[in-house]
Amino acid sequence: MAPDRDRCGFRRVGNTGHSVSGRADMNRQTIKGERRATNFRACLVAAVAGAGLAAIVATAAQADDLSVPVNSSRPLTLASPAATVFLSNPRVADVNVQSSTLVYILGKNHGQTDLIALDKDGKQILDMAINVTAPENDIVTLTRGTGQYTYNCAPRCEAVAAQGDNVDRFDSLMKQAGALTGAANAMAQQTSPGNAE
Repeated sequence: MAPDRDRCGFRRVGNTGHSVSGRADMNRQTIKGERRATNFRACLVAAVAGAGLAAIVATAAQADDLSVPVNSSRPLTLASPAATVFLSNPRVADVNVQSSTLVYILGKNHGQTDLIALDKDGKQILDMAINVTAPENDIVTLTRGTGQYTYNCAPRCEAVAAQGDNVDRFDSLMKQAGALTGAANAMAQQTSPGNAE
């Protein structure tokens, strides 16, 4: 270690005069080597502890809230296994449990809700705010008079039913979507192996 550095490698300020000769100098160098190894271990422990503390702080900060766009999902890894996971307002978001430590949050409607997770003993291990926001990309909202019309433009603009849209248009789009889903389900049932003639 350089004489102008302290045990963690930071530069010292002030006089550090070293002038010893002979056997005493060799003994001091041996002692300095042992101190250097001890100091290195102390610095390493401090660095690891600091990194661990930073990770804990980052986890706590991330646990404050989660933003999820409408009609999108976000994975959430829990720090410890959960036995029960629920949302306070299932109209805003939904939760899909994949394992005791992995859940997916699905944004359903604009708004805020809370995600709460309990361990097998009923002890709360997570209480997180879930903010469901507008979609992030490719959504265009057109306001015509008092009516709102939403389009997904990726790259060609297609009409979509969105919260807050003109009621007549919204109902019409939902009926069309329901009819398409029904037709697709009927086709799937006709072509399934159990229905083959």
